[in-house]
Amino acid sequence: MARKISVPVDKPFMGHSGQVREVIVREPTFEEYLKFGDPVVWVPLPEGGMFPTENTEVINAYVKICIVDPDYLICLAGGMDLARKLKGAILDFFLPASDKTDKTGAGSQTSPTT
Repeated sequence: MARKISVPVDKPFMGHSGQVREVIVREPTFEEYLKFGDPVVWVPLPEGGMFPTENTEVINAYVKICIVDPDYLICLAGGMDLARKLKGAILDFFLPASDKTDKTGAGSQTSPTT
């Protein structure tokens, strides 16, 4: 069973079933991961070391397919604040378990990892 994250909405907006106060996002599937890859790539620096760079096209693809409720198109009314939280929720799925301290402010897990 895929993990799900509840992303709270700071400024509720209207959806088909009334006010939207949270958005549920699920973990990407095996097939989705193989299709889109990692949302962050590591770029070597000239002086040595590596720098993480977000792949916005991949993040956008994951946001569109991983929103469970409400529908993605309804979420467009949530504005930039919601978009940033959804981006954080998606990126959280790709962090190693030891790095997950809810730095994204995305919300809480609603189902366990299996």
